[in-house]
Amino acid sequence: MKIRVSAGIVAALVIAGATAVRADRTVLAPTGDTLSPGTYRAEFALDPEGRVQDRVWLQYSTPQGIELETERYDLTNERKKGYALNIQYPLTYSLTNTIPAVSLGVRDLTGTGNEHGAFYAAATRNISLSERQHRLVDSLKLDAGIGSGRIGGLFAGLQMRLNNGLRIQAEIYRRQPNVSVAMPLTRQLDVRAYSLDSHFYYGLSYSIRR
Repeated sequence: MKIRVSAGIVAALVIAGATAVRADRTVLAPTGDTLSPGTYRAEFALDPEGRVQDRVWLQYSTPQGIELETERYDLTNERKKGYALNIQYPLTYSLTNTIPAVSLGVRDLTGTGNEHGAFYAAATRNISLSERQHRLVDSLKLDAGIGSGRIGGLFAGLQMRLNNGLRIQAEIYRRQPNVSVAMPLTRQLDVRAYSLDSHFYYGLSYSIRR
């Protein structure tokens, strides 16, 4: 079943055109960055052994830059499915290394998911790299924020893009370490591997900017 779902995802994604966009999550934690206005994004994280919940994120950034996200748990099995509505609003954009991107938002606005109306503030800053570092690393960002309710206080993360296109993201969020590794297949489509709350997932992400 998972193979059929994954094949269907790929087939649906490769028929559309797009451009690269900013990351709005480190792994699960929000960042100061939001999706570029007019962007659609889909991401799928599937448990290969079917022991824990699969996760799906569908996102849209309005022309005003307000990001709307729906999150669904359990795409491929018959256990109870959960849904969450997340909203994120950018206050500043990281146009230079000296000005961080800052955003405010709420996770699970309707209280039907895991985070039950948790509010947060998040910031992301680009880190300057030396010429020697640039031989290996294309870009490096640090993320930090604080959230109420089930977010549970402070969170922090790191995003690194290597010159070969590989992206490595790591975080501490809700007192749990999470890691993802993404390899671009095209400019718009990434294949991904995750460690979420100590469980392994594989998945895809795809972005379309109109």
